Amino acid sequence: MPDLAKRRLRIADRLFESYQFGSWDLEEISDWHVAKAGDVLCRSIMFCDAERGGPCIRGEFVVRFKTGRARVDEHYAAIDGCFVGEVGKAAMREGSKKDRWVRLQISLSATTLAAIDDYRLASRAPNRAEAVRHLLKLGQVAQPSNRRSH
Repeated sequence: MPDLAKRRLRIADRLFESYQFGSWDLEEISDWHVAKAGDVLCRSIMFCDAERGGPCIRGEFVVRFKTGRARVDEHYAAIDGCFVGEVGKAAMREGSKKDRWVRLQISLSATTLAAIDDYRLASRAPNRAEAVRHLLKLGQVAQPSNRRSH
């Protein structure tokens, strides 16, 4: 295994071990697999809600690296494209202690979720997270109209 791949694997393991998954219990944690020309490490996880006794749901833990480097671009856990627990976006090199964490806690109404699902279907986004990202990009480029009241 090349040195870069080993370094990335160690970083991904450390991020996974320190990740806060919230109230989810983890079962059936798979080995890492490589995606996107080696710049993304993913692992499949069964998330179980021990507090509510509900069924387990398959999700994933993703670590995306800067192209050709051992620097983390982002890492997160997701179920069906929706973030779980703490979402980390870190410019982290192996041995660095500079992590930036963002706690994502968003409650959306059923109406908002239905609207996102409608947009997801219309835009053929693969999941809700991608639909929301696209909507946010649209919002960033939208310019307010220059309406003047008479």
